[in-house]
Amino acid sequence: MFIRGGGLGLGSSIAIFASISSDVIAMEAVKAKNSIHDFRSELNQIAWSRTCSFSEYWTKSEEIQNKQWILGDKYKDSRTKVIGKAIGDCVAGEGAFANKTSEEIITFKDTDLKTYKQRHWNAVILYNYIHEMINNKKINDIDVNEYIDETFYVRDVLKNKLEKLKEHYEQYCDKKCIKRLVKAVEHIQKYVEALGLYECLYDFRTSKWKYDCDKAAQKDPSNLAPNLSADLNKNGVHISPFSFHHVDESLKKQWIFSPSVQYEGGKLYISELRVQQGSREKDKDNRYIWIYDRPYYVQTVDELKKGKGKWLMERLEGLVDEPNEELWNKWNPKNK
Repeated sequence: MFIRGGGLGLGSSIAIFASISSDVIAMEAVKAKNSIHDFRSELNQIAWSRTCSFSEYWTKSEEIQNKQWILGDKYKDSRTKVIGKAIGDCVAGEGAFANKTSEEIITFKDTDLKTYKQRHWNAVILYNYIHEMINNKKINDIDVNEYIDETFYVRDVLKNKLEKLKEHYEQYCDKKCIKRLVKAVEHIQKYVEALGLYECLYDFRTSKWKYDCDKAAQKDPSNLAPNLSADLNKNGVHISPFSFHHVDESLKKQWIFSPSVQYEGGKLYISELRVQQGSREKDKDNRYIWIYDRPYYVQTVDELKKGKGKWLMERLEGLVDEPNEELWNKWNPKNK
């Protein structure tokens, strides 16, 4: 993944930069899940979490100074859960995106605008930016470089949508609200640059359109999310390993978590977890390289929840469930 643009300078700008609101997650009802298709949103959220983990790892390990702010705990839910929720629901046409055409704006129904703070306006712009990036038929996505050039600036992507949003909200709130809405464009631009969101969304866009427009693609669960490998088996649908990257604060240790996911009984579970640890060392040319240990497979449910899998399970909270002993032993027989 390559990331262009100047990013966010450190200093006083950080103090005034508001996070996206995690409150938007609570605004939307959770619909009943009774088929693998119902998990399209969740699978895309997992795919985003995987992509985001690599962006975090790269920013931290390469010590990219103008993007370090995005790693702060203040922005943890924004960069992982809120952006992931917006992407997943946009691809699946759920939540705030349900029954929305590409020409329509995204708003959060049944919410009190009087309670909106800057982070809520940030969420409005984020959702509309993602809606345009994934659904706008006029964006050139034949050539990935042209797609990236056209979608780097949030203000350019939204274009007329911003005017539609102003017209919509002017009916209900004062000029101060509209100023916050416009300010939100600047805030989301910083997220877009720090996470390379304008590039990452290309994969979600192409994956969605392939699945929606190709009936043959709909028969293969691998097409539900980008870079997904899935197969049907006697237990349901098995999702082959996603890879999540994590590096410690000292920048001397990193881990690659590769979980498999199983769909069974209306839920998604972690069915297997491979963990590989790396140590940062200098080579003969005095350059830092990663030296990896042999992969280790988590052995028990307790180790998955409290041991080597704890970081991953916390990251995927709300998207996948922990298996009980019976399920874990079925998927991980001791004589394997």
